[in-house]
Amino acid sequence: MSIRAIATLVIALVLGLVAVLIINSAINKPPPPPPVAAGPVIPGTPVVVAAQPIGRGVAIQPALLKVVNYPAGSAPAGAFASVAAVADGKMAPRVALRDLNPDEPVLSTRVSDPGGKLNLSDILDPGMQAVSLRTDDISDVAGFVMPGDHIDLLMTRTLGANTVTQILLENLKVIAIDQIPDTEFSKPYVAHVVTFEATPKQAQIITLARSVGNLSFSLRHIQDTSKLLQLATSTASAAFAPPGAPPAPAAGRSRSKAGPPPEPFGVVRVTRATETTVYQLGGQ
Repeated sequence: MSIRAIATLVIALVLGLVAVLIINSAINKPPPPPPVAAGPVIPGTPVVVAAQPIGRGVAIQPALLKVVNYPAGSAPAGAFASVAAVADGKMAPRVALRDLNPDEPVLSTRVSDPGGKLNLSDILDPGMQAVSLRTDDISDVAGFVMPGDHIDLLMTRTLGANTVTQILLENLKVIAIDQIPDTEFSKPYVAHVVTFEATPKQAQIITLARSVGNLSFSLRHIQDTSKLLQLATSTASAAFAPPGAPPAPAAGRSRSKAGPPPEPFGVVRVTRATETTVYQLGGQ
């Protein structure tokens, strides 16, 4: 057999082997997975949120913010779409009007305008007013009342021979002491003026009460929001005799007129018309 014939035979065998391998691979190849139906693509809305806790009164810098994607239509009112809209490093910084928690949206109602300052009117809740009262370090919790605390307002006045202390208003929120609306106090501060939130009606009551009696307040526990059961205490109910009051009458006797002395034991007095007969019981 010639060399040419042998070469042709080898090439044919190699090609046949390659064809067998290709066919075998095509037969044993697993079927492709079924196509996965793609869900609807929901467009998002960028919203600026706090990247870390931001305290009230803090100047807002870009490093304190980040942008997250909210579902379309769910962005809160007053939200910002970019960090540059809140703080771009060129305009005067805004100031946080409320404490902001991480991932909390930064809204236009929670920050001041560029270059703004934290004013007392910004701290008030909608519909509330600020009312101030003078205080001292003895009668009003010795300077331990701080912004953010809650107090009960008391009024003491004299009614006739009685002195009465009553709860005028309950659970009022302190928003400033003196001219300081800051909550970051580490030590007791003896203030001369305490300012707290009140409704317009409560503000009228407090203003009127100033001319009626003496006002003071008591400090509540930070988690105490309960209603008080006893709203007033008088000198009589507290067993304090008013100055110059007459002694209390003996029990069972009239204050204006004393009755006849009681009969001895075993004696019965019977009156018929104008005649009275005395009977001694027990044969005595």
